[in-house]
Amino acid sequence: MPFDAVIFDMDGLLLDSERMFRTVWQLAAADLGVKMNDAVFLSLIGLNRRSAEARLKDHYGPDWDHEALNVRIDHHWHAIGGHDAIPLKPGVGELLDHLEAHAFPRAVATSTARQNAIYKLTKVGLFDRFHGLVGGDEVAAGKPAPDPYLKAAKLLDVDPARCLALEDSPNGLRAARAAGMTVIMVPDLIAPTDSLRDVAHHVMDDLHTVRAWIAERQRLSTAES
Repeated sequence: MPFDAVIFDMDGLLLDSERMFRTVWQLAAADLGVKMNDAVFLSLIGLNRRSAEARLKDHYGPDWDHEALNVRIDHHWHAIGGHDAIPLKPGVGELLDHLEAHAFPRAVATSTARQNAIYKLTKVGLFDRFHGLVGGDEVAAGKPAPDPYLKAAKLLDVDPARCLALEDSPNGLRAARAAGMTVIMVPDLIAPTDSLRDVAHHVMDDLHTVRAWIAERQRLSTAES
């Protein structure tokens, strides 16, 4: 087997939340009198709060009021149902069942702040299915720096080179690759361009496909031994 543990991104990978986020961020920006097009929003996916704020200041100017944006985001988020409305991505339960059955250590490395991530995963019944979680507020440098993935590997006490990372965003892919992990891209809002295919070791349609790939790696490993 090329890996001993699996580390998951959260939004867009475990949770089908990015479309909801796009709606509320664009509505919130409009409340502040600015247009946030898809290109701007997609560039934020995978970034922690500090990095997202810095990117928006670069785009909209130094007077950008990120706190005001967050107030409007919260308003629109609750208006569309918030955490109670987030669905799981297809194949999440089946993949976790498989990994649990074969005793693979599992962690989450997300750009979301730790307490918010715990709340979201608990609401959908996933938090207790992982052995560790790294939030975006727990590292000095967020994605695309490798820090979140390196910290997650340390929590699991597994060499990063023996970890499989599952990601949907360019920032996350680059973070996991920089950490020295085997990286699978499961696309969500962002399509796998040629440059992203160069970063990821594999691109797979969904988590069902990831589960089948892992099972095949296990079968081949058993046959070779």
